[in-house]
Formats: sequence, C-alpha cells, structure tokens
Amino acid sequence: MKPIICITMNYIKEDEFFIKQGVGTKRQEWHALPSDYTNAIIKAGGIPILIPCTDDLDTTKEILDGVDGVLMSGGNDIDPIIFGKKSDSKTGIVSVERDMQDLFTAEYIIKETNKPFLGVCRGMQVLNVALGGDLHVDLVNAGYDYHSINNTERYQPTHKIEIDQNSILFDVFKSTITYINSYHHQAIDRVADGLKIIAVSEDGVIEAVESDNNDRFVLAVQWHPEMMAIKNQLQQEIINKFVDSCKQLVSL
Repeated sequence: MKPIICITMNYIKEDEFFIKQGVGTKRQEWHALPSDYTNAIIKAGGIPILIPCTDDLDTTKEILDGVDGVLMSGGNDIDPIIFGKKSDSKTGIVSVERDMQDLFTAEYIIKETNKPFLGVCRGMQVLNVALGGDLHVDLVNAGYDYHSINNTERYQPTHKIEIDQNSILFDVFKSTITYINSYHHQAIDRVADGLKIIAVSEDGVIEAVESDNNDRFVLAVQWHPEMMAIKNQLQQEIINKFVDSCKQLVSL
C-alpha cells in the first residue's frame, strides 16, 4: 500500500498573476505549489495530497491524523515577530495564515506523532521555530554570503556544503561534500532543542538538521532537493528515503 504524503502549500492573496492567466477573479485567494514536489513524491512511490491553508486547526489535525508523513514545502518568509525579532527591509511578504498553520503542523507531527517529517527551505525554518529555535532575518545583514541565487536552472547546484558522517544525508550521499541549489535569505540562527546540525555551507550557514532521536525520520534541508531531483538521482534519494520511512509506518 502506498503511503499518503501531506504537502503544505503557499497561501497567496495577490490576485493579479492569476487574473493575467485567465483564471479567477479580483480579491480571490489562492493555494499554490510547484509540481516538483508532487512529481518527486510520486516518483518515490508515495501518494501526495495537498493540505489547504486554514485557520481551523482542528481540521488541520484531522488531515494530519489521516496521512503517513508530512513534507513541509518552501515559500514565504516567516514573520520575524514570531521568533522574537524585527522585520527589516529584506523581509518579504508574510502570510499570517500559513505561518500559524505550518507552525501548528510541525509541532503536532514532531511532538504528538511518530510520523516522518521532511522540511524543505521554509519548511526547515518552520520546524526550527516551532520547536523553540529562531532565524536570521536576513543572511547578508547577519554577515553571511548572499544565498538567494536565481541565475541558473533550478536543478543546478550553486554552492558546496559539508555533511556530518553520522546523518541521514551521509547515508544518501556517501560523502561529506555535495553541491546544492540556493533560494533563501532567512536561515536558522539558534538551533531548537531536539534538533542537530548535519550540514553547513562554506560560509557557515546551517543547511540541514535532523532529529537527535535516531528512532524516527525527521530531516530538514535549506535547499530544494525536489527541484534538483529533475536531473540528480541522489537528490531524489532524499525524497525516496523519506517516502520509504512513511512506507514502514504503513506496514506496521
């Protein structure tokens, strides 16, 4: 039986793009998700379902209770006020609705279930904040290199990371070095209790964390393996390993 994988979505209030595409109408709100996520889950042998953004957290809980794992996708900046910092000129448009639901989702899955969790980009940041950590509001302002690199195809790597040998990622790559894409300007600052750093960039940005509980699959990465998986099988293996852990839960 294929595992059912819940994927979080962006919640978009800017209607102009959709109107230009000939769909929808003014003042309409939208859910949106790149197909790279669902393609990677299907390729890995899972059944993706998309969770709508809602402030009804009881409904969110019921959805989460009915799935076998959660992939928390990328998207908007998290509102810095949530983790005790101030927005600056680099902070993008935030979604209060998505922030609240994603934080609930991450905390519920980690603390109340044993279901596998994979966080991608924003999903990694949400996981850390939900468990009590915080973020750099903007990496350049914090003294790091520029990490939002959009001058290549989305599946192309743009910089190197170093991987801990005792980690899920090392099991995938069989190496302490790999190259990744990069589309973010927020990143983990103080790491939450219960998480451990397993990969860093050349300039010291935290690029991946996992649970310090080795009995379950909890992995979050700052890059986009679902994009890179278009051309890179090892990046697809990250998704495969996540879905395989969900399959094990189904078989119990």
